[in-house]
Amino acid sequence: VRVHPSGKLLVADLNNHRIQVLNPDFSYSHSIGSFGSQPGQFNHPFDVATDSEGVVYVTDSNNDRIQKLTLKGKFLAQFRSELNHPNGIAIDSSDILYVSNYHFMLVLDANGKSLKKFGRKGRGERDFDSPHGVAVDASGNLYVCDYYNNRVIMY
Repeated sequence: VRVHPSGKLLVADLNNHRIQVLNPDFSYSHSIGSFGSQPGQFNHPFDVATDSEGVVYVTDSNNDRIQKLTLKGKFLAQFRSELNHPNGIAIDSSDILYVSNYHFMLVLDANGKSLKKFGRKGRGERDFDSPHGVAVDASGNLYVCDYYNNRVIMY
C-alpha cells in the first residue's frame, strides 16, 4: 500500500493482477491494469510507489519489469534492465528508485537507467535471500526486508 500525492491509496493486488486505487475514505475509485504482458497489464504486480510528480511505478514481478503509469492507468514506460522478479520498490526524494530483486538490490533513475547493483544470495551481513519490501526514510536511509534471512537491513 502506498499513498499517492493526491491522497488516494494504491494497493498492489498481486493475485488479481492489478493496482486498486482507493479514495482517502477507503471507498473504491478505480483499478489499473489486468492480467497479461502488454503495456499496462501485469503478471503479479508485487509493489507500487510514486515519485515526486505523482507518477506510479509498479514492480510487475512475473513479467520481469517495472511499469511507469499515470494515476489513471495510462502507460508511460517500462524498464527491464537487470530485473529478475522485482518485488519491492521505494523512491527517495530525488526520484531514485530502489528495487528488490530475486537476490540483489537495483538502484535506477526515473528513466530506468541502472545506477547501482548490490547484494548477492547468501547469509552474510550484506547478502540477501529473497529481499522483498523496501522503504526509504526522510534522511535517505534505505531499509530492506530480507525475507528468508528473517531480518531487516538498513543502508
